[in-house]
Amino acid sequence: MKHEIILIGMARSGTTLVSHLLGCSPDVYCEIEPHMLWKSGGFKYLGDDQYATDADSIEWMRQTLIPNSQNKILVEKSPPNCIRPHLVHTVFPNAKIVYIERNPVHCINSNYKRSITKDSLKFSIIFRKYLVHSGSSDLPGAIGKRRLFQQLRLKDALHFPQYVLKMLFLRNVSKTLPFGPKLSGFDKYVKKYGLLKYHVKVYIETLKCRDIYHSLYGDNMRIFNLEDLQNDIE
Repeated sequence: MKHEIILIGMARSGTTLVSHLLGCSPDVYCEIEPHMLWKSGGFKYLGDDQYATDADSIEWMRQTLIPNSQNKILVEKSPPNCIRPHLVHTVFPNAKIVYIERNPVHCINSNYKRSITKDSLKFSIIFRKYLVHSGSSDLPGAIGKRRLFQQLRLKDALHFPQYVLKMLFLRNVSKTLPFGPKLSGFDKYVKKYGLLKYHVKVYIETLKCRDIYHSLYGDNMRIFNLEDLQNDIE
């Protein structure tokens, strides 16, 4: 019987570290940040907290993420999922949720630094993530369907180019594209209040969504602190 473990946490909270720890097991099949897959049917939205809920899109996400061979545990991690608990629950209602928290000052500051260096939609990162390989180059077990052509459906072909062009405009022209999860109306908020305050807003929103996750998954959810994991050799 196959199981799913979904790693949830704000960007820069330690989900990559935990995915690599779990990925060391031969019984684990990792999917590392298949962002475009989670956007299936929802490319008309810029915010990650807006998404498609039609049956076809949900089924596409689920059937693409679940390994098609070998009885391995699926471990999936996508930081934007920290603000879309209802979507995750719709796709994987019986999953185990491993929620990672980090010192808020360190987490917010790390996201802010990545925003300043414009790492969101940086070509070198996009090229490596979606074109060169389909997983984590330093985690052999993470060989999932992360290449772009493995995540997109033909029915998304119309909205996907428009989505990319809008995001590139926000990154290179209006300079209001933050790193990490994108809340609805993020560009207007960044323009008015700045990147640092935006990341504080995201962190606060993740706390609200954490409680929603708990209400949805109950005993199937566990919360871990990154600093505790780093200091506990066991």
